Amino acid sequence: MITSRKLRGLAILPLVVWGAACSDTATEPLDPVLEAQVNADVATYVTDMTADDISMMDLYSGMIMSSPALSPPFGFGDLTISRQVTFLGETGNEQLYFSRDTTEAIHFVFHMEGSHARETEDGTLSATVMRDRDMWLSNLLGQETERIWDGTGSSAKSRARHSDENGDRTYDMSSSSIVDSVIVPVPRTWDSWPTSGTITREVHVVIVTPEDETIERDRIVVITFNGTQFATMTVNDEEFELDLARWRCWHKRDRDRHR
Repeated sequence: MITSRKLRGLAILPLVVWGAACSDTATEPLDPVLEAQVNADVATYVTDMTADDISMMDLYSGMIMSSPALSPPFGFGDLTISRQVTFLGETGNEQLYFSRDTTEAIHFVFHMEGSHARETEDGTLSATVMRDRDMWLSNLLGQETERIWDGTGSSAKSRARHSDENGDRTYDMSSSSIVDSVIVPVPRTWDSWPTSGTITREVHVVIVTPEDETIERDRIVVITFNGTQFATMTVNDEEFELDLARWRCWHKRDRDRHR
């Protein structure tokens, strides 16, 4: 059995801009309202990336695999995606093609760049993005009922604009992720979701306030899957709920209003 490679990603360096250019660095506590806004914006940022991750897992967990030579770059809207695929046998030997009888794991290397825009729960989000993933899909031998994803990723978003009732906020963001034993049921149906596993992101936020102070904050974001449409997402110690069907997130205390 092949052991999936789990590598530590780079530190995440998002830049969140509320005001003019920065001058001094402030370490004092933020206003509680602004602290909560940072958490909410980080949650929205991570929701957007998780949508990409799960869509990729769904697509490649269920497709009939072909030769790596038949995997050219392709585009989705104004997002351009390229991939490299390596098929591996039970002993780690490389194979030219996917085989139900002999392929144990697949190693994917993805690169995506371009721009996109979407509606969020409370407003709109548009961004220019660049993402890389190094992912392993395992547990493929025979007629299995579940497949396992592990791996790492990095992401950068520039000129991301988030508009809602609290105004406009512009971001330059970069991030890393660790995907740890995310189990996807097979066959995939419209109402099946990852049954377990986590995606973890470390977030470092640099905020420029209207008073021209630079404030730095760190956020650890963990998404835990439970087999339902609603995954749990924590931003530091604050709990959010992530709707995997609609790709929306909200504070858990507001779940009755959003479900």
